[in-house]
Amino acid sequence: MNAIAIGSLALALCAAGAAAQASQPGSTASRPHAEAKLDEGLAAVRGHVPVFVRMADQLLPDAAAYPAFCARNRGQKRTELRARTLADLQARAERSFAAVRAAVGSLEAGGHLREVTRFWIVNGFAA
Repeated sequence: MNAIAIGSLALALCAAGAAAQASQPGSTASRPHAEAKLDEGLAAVRGHVPVFVRMADQLLPDAAAYPAFCARNRGQKRTELRARTLADLQARAERSFAAVRAAVGSLEAGGHLREVTRFWIVNGFAA
């Protein structure tokens, strides 16, 4: 993946991530595009570079989210909570990837991305 393809992917993902995050009910989190800057060392890389893209819409976005999740769901039946949680994780991954599907497909078609593998449990993809 060359520097232009990496930059194109980053811009597409930032735009799609911001749109997807803004569309989430109750979402107040926003990240300036400056935080999405690429490592300048990548510009000198020749050939393909393995990447992992972690989408913004996460069930547990930070360390404080897990205790809060546990408190909210205290007393729930585990089988019901498991089913709801799996459905939630899969839905988040589908919504997030839908927002970047065209950009990822275009980069794949141009040979800038290959071997794209989606991960719903962490809402991201590797290439």
